[in-house]
Amino acid sequence: MGLYYAWHGITRFDRGVATVNLFLNRSSRWMDIDSYLPYEGKVVLRNKRAHTALVRIPDWVDRNSLEFMRNDEKEDYRMAGNYLHIGGLLPEEVLTVNFQVEECTDQYTIADKKYTITYHGSTVTDISPRQAGAKIYPYYTKKGIESKSAPLKKAMRFAATKVLSLQ
Repeated sequence: MGLYYAWHGITRFDRGVATVNLFLNRSSRWMDIDSYLPYEGKVVLRNKRAHTALVRIPDWVDRNSLEFMRNDEKEDYRMAGNYLHIGGLLPEEVLTVNFQVEECTDQYTIADKKYTITYHGSTVTDISPRQAGAKIYPYYTKKGIESKSAPLKKAMRFAATKVLSLQ
């Protein structure tokens, strides 16, 4: 159920307004979302039915690095709180949000042992210290992210025709 809540929350649609809450890939009847994270600070929105889009910009994104393009043309943008507000959308328009993805570290103490967590944007890329030979957290490695270019893969899109209510 938790995975459905996350998938459902990526984007929502109400009376012509598409809200994008998470920079994760998703196809829907109103808008497709192509995220290049964690490799690149780029999210492409392919409009289908919305006249307005509200795109939540995560707190870790430096607002000064934000760039917005509509159909490959750079455009000024408005912010409403943490949301990029894009009005006057037409079907088939392509919206691109570009931003810097910074690396940062944080420290946590667990069972009297201090760990340093490295993030690339919101993605954990390293945990140290590591236990020699242990495979406790093998997924948290920087492999591939240094390339700064997202690996692309062709896939058939599927947009659910029915979205279940969260109640």
